This record gives sequence, structure tokens and C-alpha cells, in this order.
Amino acid sequence: MEISSLTIRLIFLLFPGIVAWVIVERLTAKEDAKTRDIVFFVVIYAVLSYLFYYFGQAAFRRLGSDTFVPDDFSFFTALLSPSQPIDVREVAWTSVVAVLMGIGFSIAVNQNVFYRIMRRVGASRNIGFATVWDYAFAWDAVPTWVAIRDHANNLVYYGEAVAISDYRVGNGEILLSKVKVSDNETGERLYELEFLYLSREKGDWTVEFIDRSEGTDEIVGDSNV
Repeated sequence: MEISSLTIRLIFLLFPGIVAWVIVERLTAKEDAKTRDIVFFVVIYAVLSYLFYYFGQAAFRRLGSDTFVPDDFSFFTALLSPSQPIDVREVAWTSVVAVLMGIGFSIAVNQNVFYRIMRRVGASRNIGFATVWDYAFAWDAVPTWVAIRDHANNLVYYGEAVAISDYRVGNGEILLSKVKVSDNETGERLYELEFLYLSREKGDWTVEFIDRSEGTDEIVGDSNV
């Protein structure tokens, strides 16, 4: 399939948007995006990158500095007019802006900033996560020490959660450290492990969050470990 010069020109102009999209996609946990969503966000990120670059150079001019500041802003002109030469330096500097913007957007997404604001002002009750599993472990107030009750094997795994999976891509997965394994009914300590990896389907286990602020290993429920 032959790629036209217009397509190559468009890809080059939108390169900062591609950079920002790749960064956000890699740094945030999301479902695989559809083609139309990728195109949409690439365009949005590109336009925002150029706008941030434009306001940045305007600020430099206001401060009286002409260092690295071009004489004009050619993105929209080059986008709408195929005869307009592409300012390579503008694309390069905007790509740098796109890197910073992508990192900033990723932080905002991972910290759930938008939904936190909307919930605070009463505009939404959406938790901003695909599953409550993700929300529970992302919430800063939730302790990382957990007791996992494995109903199928009648065991309790107590330890510190150091890594969890995205429940949308399959079974729930969790990696525990400093693990104590006990009988779920009697509370009898069976053995200890430095690390333990668990993978279960939904409904096969219960996760209890343990408050260790007072240095206790007590588990509320059927048993203590």
C-alpha cells in the first residue's frame, strides 16, 4: 500500500501527539484502545502540545528572551496549507513539550485527579477505575497489608501487597511479601514465606485490609495470624 506525501506530512505534524499518546499509554493501566480512539487522542495531544509550546514561546517573548523562540507559529498554517513548509524546529521543540505533557497527564490519570475533583464538587459518583479491585489498591488511605482468605483451599495468606494485576485482563493476581499462611478456620500458623504469588478468579477469595498502625498482626474475621 502506497503512502501519499500528504499522509507523511500529516504524521510528521502530528508526531508530538504520537509521542504524548505513547507515554500516556505506557504509564497508565488502560484497556487496548481502538483505532478511532488512538487517532482522536493523537490529534488532541498534538494540538495541546502545540498550544503549550505557543504559550511557552509567548511567555519567553514577554520576558524579553528570544532564545530558541521562533518568529511565528506555523503548525495550523502547515496543517491547512499543503504548500506551507513544515517548521522542523517547531515540531522538535513541541515533541519535547509533548514528553512533559504526557508525563503530567499520566500522573493525573494514575492519581485519579479528574474524578477526585468531580466527586468532591458532587458532579459525579464515578470512582474513575474500571474495577473496585483497582480502586481499592490505588486509594492512598488503604493499608498495603492484607489478609487474603482462599476459600477453595481454606487458607489465609497474610502479608504486604507489593504488586497487583489489572483485573480486566484476566484473573486477579497479587504478589505478597513477608507472608504468613494459616488455616482459615482454626487460625493455626502453617508456614511463612518471603514472597507469595496468587492468581484466582473473582469470588474465589476475599481480601481484607489490615491496619498495622499499632503494630498488630490481628486479622478481623475467622482467625488471627
